[in-house]
Amino acid sequence: MPPQPVADNWYIANQRYLMDLISQTRQVLERLIEGKEQGQENRDTDIYIEKYPAFAQTPPALEQLCQIFKLSVLEREIVLLCAGMEIDRSWGKLCAKAQGQPQLEYPTFSLALSISSSPYWGALTHDAPLRRWRLIEMGSTNALTISPLRLDEQIVHYLAGLPTVDERLAQMGASPLQIEDLVPSHIAIAKQMATAWVQATQAQRVLPILQLCGTEAVSKKAIAAKTCEILGLTVYSIPTQNLPRDIDQLNIVRCLWEREWLLYRRVILLDCDRTTESADGEKENNINQLLDTLNAPVIISSLERRRAIQSPLLTLDVNHPSPAEQRQVWQTALSEISPTEKGQIDSLVSHFNLSASGIQTVCTAAKGRWNAGEAGEAGEVLNTPHSALSTQHSPLSTFLWDACRSQARPRLDELAQRNV
Repeated sequence: MPPQPVADNWYIANQRYLMDLISQTRQVLERLIEGKEQGQENRDTDIYIEKYPAFAQTPPALEQLCQIFKLSVLEREIVLLCAGMEIDRSWGKLCAKAQGQPQLEYPTFSLALSISSSPYWGALTHDAPLRRWRLIEMGSTNALTISPLRLDEQIVHYLAGLPTVDERLAQMGASPLQIEDLVPSHIAIAKQMATAWVQATQAQRVLPILQLCGTEAVSKKAIAAKTCEILGLTVYSIPTQNLPRDIDQLNIVRCLWEREWLLYRRVILLDCDRTTESADGEKENNINQLLDTLNAPVIISSLERRRAIQSPLLTLDVNHPSPAEQRQVWQTALSEISPTEKGQIDSLVSHFNLSASGIQTVCTAAKGRWNAGEAGEAGEVLNTPHSALSTQHSPLSTFLWDACRSQARPRLDELAQRNV
């Protein structure tokens, strides 16, 4: 599946192309069953692709997979052999007949070697692409060559042209970050991050890990999303507390995410905002090892700077929007609700130091209360002798102040916890 959008006819052509190749593989198996000479079924893939105008700009998913992971002819044939098992209900019995053993109703290395035009043992090793990148899964038997083979589920979806996220990563909370409006100072940080990766790529250097520090969790994620948008990439966030403790399982996560990067150009943002380096020494060491060994772009979001990282690291502090930026956000947000409330902006900015998303949340909450008909209740509060607001303030103004207090309170609680 290409990282950029493609036309609808690409998906139709991709499906037909895969089905035709599986049909050709079936013919090879049938000839083997019939005892006919093998090795003459070579396919001119380039000529075949040219029959599909939809592939003029973007090759079919199978050919992209082979190019990305540098699959050999044999490895490509193994992928097709396993793909047939996912599509053709009679494929298992066909495999058993081709192998001459009724219990082997599944693809095996032995079967692949027997029908391949380019057989070689190296494709079976653990560091060859099929197993190194977990493109296939192997069942357990007493012999390597007759172990059941099947495509990894994510690879099945990829061959079908579906841009799904690996289920194992999704279960750990991997979720895409959305593009949001940013204040100018945060846009500048995103551009600085994008430039750092572009310059490293042009100089053929390792991409630096980008670390965003500060309490502005929402803003940091928005900056990460903006950075990737500038570069034409997508970014997914994973909370570090969801990462496995076991080092072997963590290595699997590393492989899966490197695969996501190669297949879909997905960047990972490790959300460390709820963890500190001193909280859990063992897990933190594992996280640092993941960061040092992950061969894919990484962004870190953390409250404090992580220092025990050996890879190149660019750290940027994300602060609250400046008072001027906050005023601009307030003006834009209030103009959509009630232009008459703009007189409250200076007072709100002086009392509450909110992020852009926090201001948007406040205005949404206040508008919700206003539309729900709570104006009468707010008016009674304004008219009480000890009201914090004078009677010249509107009910909507009361809603804004209440929502600001609600936004500020969790931040105060968080700071108190950090200082305990």
